[in-house]
Amino acid sequence: MNNTLENLEVINILITNDKYRLDTIIEEEPKDKRLNNKLKDIYYCIEEIQQQLLTIAYVIESIRRDELKKKQQ
Repeated sequence: MNNTLENLEVINILITNDKYRLDTIIEEEPKDKRLNNKLKDIYYCIEEIQQQLLTIAYVIESIRRDELKKKQQ
């Protein structure tokens, strides 16, 4: 389970890096408004993916704790 959490953390870091690059592009405000709006949509999708990864990490951690409790009993 720890390995899974570490993998999720690495994935989240990579996604965050991409999100910051996208944010930089959006801040430059491309001349094409439609493109800029699409980039913003992508940015919000990335944020949603990060939230889902966080939820997955919480579930995995909860399962790990439950397994530890069972072993201690």
